[in-house]
Amino acid sequence: MTDHGEMIRRLVDLIHTCVPAENLGQAVVPAVACVAAGGLLLFWGARVIRTILFLACVTGGGYVGWLGAHYLGKPPALGIIIGAAVVGILGLVLSRLLVAGLSGALAAIVALSVFGYHEDLPGRFERFAATYRQPAPTPHNEFPLGEPGSAEAVGAQRTAQVLLRFVDHLKQSDEAVLRNLLLCVASATLVGTILGSVAHRWAMIFWTSLAGLVLSGGGGAILLTNVWPKWHEHVTEQAPAVGAVVALVWLLGMVVQWRGTRRIVVPLARPADAGALAKAG
Repeated sequence: MTDHGEMIRRLVDLIHTCVPAENLGQAVVPAVACVAAGGLLLFWGARVIRTILFLACVTGGGYVGWLGAHYLGKPPALGIIIGAAVVGILGLVLSRLLVAGLSGALAAIVALSVFGYHEDLPGRFERFAATYRQPAPTPHNEFPLGEPGSAEAVGAQRTAQVLLRFVDHLKQSDEAVLRNLLLCVASATLVGTILGSVAHRWAMIFWTSLAGLVLSGGGGAILLTNVWPKWHEHVTEQAPAVGAVVALVWLLGMVVQWRGTRRIVVPLARPADAGALAKAG
C-alpha cells in the first residue's frame, strides 16, 4: 500500500476508533459543526482568533472564579464575574503572547503527529494497551485468570494512566525513540513560539488555516463515512489528486486571510497638493 493509501487507512481507523460505526448517525450534528467551524478558521481565522482567545480567557477565568468563590465561601456569581473580568483583560493585554504560545503548542502537535506516524507510535500504543490490560502470564499458567478483580482493576484505568505506562515502556525498551520524540517536540515548540512572536500575523494565518483544514476535513470525513462507508477505497486510488486539491484549498485559505488582514495605507496629501485642492475648491 502506498504512503497516501496508508495515511487514508489510518484516518479511517481513527474515525472508527473515535466514533464507532453504530454511533455514526449520532455524530452528524457535531460533524457539521466541525465543518462550519473549520471553514471559519480556514478563511477568517486570523480575524477571529483574538476574539476566540478572549472568549476562552473569559470562560476559563469565570470557571476559576467560580472554584475560588466556593473555596472561600463567597457568592459564586461574584467569583465568576471577577474571574472572567480579570482573566479576560489579561487575555486582551497579552494577546500577542497567547498567540505565540498557541503557535508553539500547535507546532508541537504537528511534530508529535509526524514523528508518531513515522515511528508508528499509535499502533504501538494500541498493541501495548491491549496487552497491558491482560493479566501477565506465569511459569505455571500461560493464560492465568489472575486474582479476583485484578483484570477489571487494570482494565478500568484511564487512557492517560495507560499512556504514562506506555511512556515508561518506551523508556525501558526503546529509549532512543523517546529521546528523539522529546527532542523533536521541544524543538518544534521553540521554533513555533519564536515564529509566533516575530511573525505574528503570518503565524495566525498559517496555524488557523491549518487548524481549519484539519477540523473541516475531519468533520467531512465523518459525514462521508456516514453516507458512503466505502469512500476511502475510491479515494485511495486517487490519493495524489485528492492531496493536491487539499493543498490548493489550504493555499486558498491562506491567500484569503492574507488579503483580509492587509493593512491599507492611505497616502497623505503633501502641503502643495493640499494648497492646490484648496484653490480648486
